[in-house]
Amino acid sequence: MRGSDVFVLDPHLVGEVLDYDSRRPVDGGVGLLALTNLHPFVQLQPTIRYLTGDLVRRIPCDGPLRFQFLGKSKNCISRLRNGTREWLLFSARLNDLLHQFGDIRTFDRYSNLVSICDRSLGSHPVVQVTSQEIGNTMLVRIAIELRYSPHGRPLRVAEMKSQILRALENTPDTVFAGGRKPEDVDLDVVFCGPGATNAPIVVKI
Repeated sequence: MRGSDVFVLDPHLVGEVLDYDSRRPVDGGVGLLALTNLHPFVQLQPTIRYLTGDLVRRIPCDGPLRFQFLGKSKNCISRLRNGTREWLLFSARLNDLLHQFGDIRTFDRYSNLVSICDRSLGSHPVVQVTSQEIGNTMLVRIAIELRYSPHGRPLRVAEMKSQILRALENTPDTVFAGGRKPEDVDLDVVFCGPGATNAPIVVKI
């Protein structure tokens, strides 16, 4: 929909939101987006229902399917707890959040020159998200590469960390929503200087 982050599909597409684990349709909440292409584009080929790999939030409504994009499911962090899927981090939310900080090494400034770090094909990512279970605790760690050494601007780094954590902890449909902070989940943000994330090259198409 124009002017919002809510998507509505074209009439020739049938969209469904499926439960991440059972693959059954859901009426609301978070799930995987499935699409089926209809006439006239499939006149000479089979009608195929396929998973896009997109994680979305279904918006309850009486009309056509409406949803918000939350990120590629492989890039989002979740856990299965007592038979229930719990979401800890949505990659689209993190990406949108980080765009407001000019400190992040998306680009480098030189005298009369701006050097763009291309994040589309074959590049080192400036943000690295990892998750691991340590004992009974799930640790989610976000490493962010800055344009400068974080040791030189400790107050700015502390301010950014506070803003990022506060925003992520207020994200709907996560274990942190509503101000909750589960004792068995530790969400941390660390900053490093240019080239220090040491992450492998990622090819995106």
